[in-house]
Amino acid sequence: MLPVRQLLDEALLWVPALLMIVVSNAIVAWYGRPLGNWRWLVASFVLSSPLLLPKQGSYALFELGMLNTIVTSLAIVSAARLPDWDHAARRAHVTRHTLFAWLSLPTVSLNNSCVARDQRFIVGARHLLKALAKRLSWEALAFIFAQCDSLPWLLKSALLMLYFVLNLTAFHDLVVGLCHMSGLGVDELFDRPLLSRSPRDFWSRRWNKFISRFALKHVALKVRHRVPPFGVLVLVFGCSGLFHEYFAWGVGGLPRAPGAMSLFFSIQALAVWVGIRRPWPVSTWITQPLTFLWMAVTAPLFFLEVSPAILAFGYPKEWLPFSDEIFWGWSALFPNRGEP
Repeated sequence: MLPVRQLLDEALLWVPALLMIVVSNAIVAWYGRPLGNWRWLVASFVLSSPLLLPKQGSYALFELGMLNTIVTSLAIVSAARLPDWDHAARRAHVTRHTLFAWLSLPTVSLNNSCVARDQRFIVGARHLLKALAKRLSWEALAFIFAQCDSLPWLLKSALLMLYFVLNLTAFHDLVVGLCHMSGLGVDELFDRPLLSRSPRDFWSRRWNKFISRFALKHVALKVRHRVPPFGVLVLVFGCSGLFHEYFAWGVGGLPRAPGAMSLFFSIQALAVWVGIRRPWPVSTWITQPLTFLWMAVTAPLFFLEVSPAILAFGYPKEWLPFSDEIFWGWSALFPNRGEP
């Protein structure tokens, strides 16, 4: 156990990057007027804040690495919001604190809350209970699988995916609940992703609508008249892969498998295209298990680079569906990359 003084000293390593984002968002929100082309400069400034984050191995307590995930996520969300800033700033009824929340959180909407004032606490409490239920569900799963001495690779991958989905959607429900209680408008980001009926259903309708809306507006709609449909799909998933590569670098600092994220999203683009050309069977009893199996098989490509963050948030290392020694040849190609 580290002394409190050392913990505080190490926590200060994250302050410069966090201040870059928070102060920038506060100044833009206080200004409250369109920025024109300056918004791209501000977005680049905010997006560069992970450069100031301490990298893996530069701090003694590994769990402090979860701050890398929080700060990097905040930087990416803020940078993704700023291209739409001029439209947001022209809304006369929007307050400055709402603009600040909108810049900082993907769940905040600039539309007025559709929940009546006297119902906000009740609706918010429901979301908080949903968040607690999802967290407890993961704890129950963890208790069950903790009794097993060894787990098959595919089961490890499915368990890691369940951990990620349950905990991320629980955090989302927590933020949504607090937003409702504060009277903020809310955009739901997830729609029961574990019930997806195809890769297309998962990526376009159920998983992280903040990213899908950004990709639709700033990538797909920009090129759809010049690029064939398959090319649009490749560009959208390619941009998503690059975004996640940057996220993985911000989180871990020393990527274990450069390009794994991009490969993962390339495979997903191909699966979505095949699903469009040859639709899956209609019955959800068939398509839901098949979709879950597909995501479990391909998930290690996604989680390999962000495994330092997964472990920092308390996930057992022995439950990872890949080893430190080799993962499809990556550790042989990049022997000096960081380990979780």
